[in-house]
Amino acid sequence: MDFEYTEEQKMVRRNIREFMDKEVEPHIKESDKQPFTHDELVEWRRKLAPIGFGAMDFTAMAGQQGIDPITNAIISEEVFGCWVGVAAAIGLAGAASMVVFGSDKMRARQGDRLKAGELVGCGGLTEPNAGSDNRAMTTRAVLNGDHYVINGTKTWVSNAQISDMVMLLCKDENDQLTQILIDREESPYETGSLHKLGWRACPIGELYFDNCRVPKENNLMNIFTELMSSGNVEQEMVKRGLPPDTMTRMGHMFARGPLGLLAYARTGIGQAGVGISSRATEAAIKYAKERVQFGRPIASRQLIQNMITEMVFITESCRLLVYRTVIALDQAAPDFRMLSSLVKAYVAEATVNVTSMALQIHGANGLSEDLPLERYFRDARTFTIPDGTTEINKLVAGKELLGVSAYV
Repeated sequence: MDFEYTEEQKMVRRNIREFMDKEVEPHIKESDKQPFTHDELVEWRRKLAPIGFGAMDFTAMAGQQGIDPITNAIISEEVFGCWVGVAAAIGLAGAASMVVFGSDKMRARQGDRLKAGELVGCGGLTEPNAGSDNRAMTTRAVLNGDHYVINGTKTWVSNAQISDMVMLLCKDENDQLTQILIDREESPYETGSLHKLGWRACPIGELYFDNCRVPKENNLMNIFTELMSSGNVEQEMVKRGLPPDTMTRMGHMFARGPLGLLAYARTGIGQAGVGISSRATEAAIKYAKERVQFGRPIASRQLIQNMITEMVFITESCRLLVYRTVIALDQAAPDFRMLSSLVKAYVAEATVNVTSMALQIHGANGLSEDLPLERYFRDARTFTIPDGTTEINKLVAGKELLGVSAYV
């Protein structure tokens, strides 16, 4: 096992860090005060696309850019580490890329906008009375002729109010979980806004479905089942502009059912946490060397050295766990789901710890909005909730390890 980065990976990190510091960092203080509008997010998506972030289509989402999983993780570390708000909004907008699996009619209508990066997606999972317990969700899609009629409410949805597409998790008329792709242009729905602690540039809101009619061919679970069981999967992928082996690489996700793609989201939060922890640690080291108290730099004090050493230990441990997991996902290893939940549970909490220590080292300056420490801490604390809380992900990992569920 080689723990050294390749020269190419080192170059990627340097280039992206330079790009983020020069092209993005100067805009954060002002742009992170309020959620993006649709046009603002599309513009940021285009700005970040050249560095391999902000996938315009499913090809990139599926990891088919010809970039190895560690390099992809490095890219995410650097982008999230600089600004979680823009990275989260862009990453979650990628749900619109599922258009490539939609009907011929949908692809014809939205394909050009997808390629241009103009489609903003979101994922509807959580409900007011159904958070961790997704079995309690009440949003229903009832088949009526050639359409599903959808009623219900989804909450805490990233990009909700600026979305063009929704990848909706709901129950069908048989009370079974299913996933339906909703095109807002074709099947209008209403939205509302929510305010939150961190990720301030990333819009968060609610989705309201009132007899929303969606073509039955937009049922993603049926589409994936048909594709996986057909004898011409590779031809279908090429037809959709995807690499022939897309379903081979991603099929293990879809085989997990409507919640399968959560493994990607949870691992993504791990990559983001490593990025923020790295930035916070670098800031703490720099400040400790410069800040003089009692006639000496505070870096010479044992308690400060203890905190910084702990921060590095935690960050490097998290990085190794994340890299282990992204490789497992890429190779469809049997333990990929367990590892993704470990990453979500451990790294999210560890990032809170690291950013808290970095803020503490900065003293009162760490509380100031003039420095990014308070933003790092707010964004890190927000990580512990989405895509399954820390506690739920521990139980998911426990079920995978022990074969016994603790939440039934």
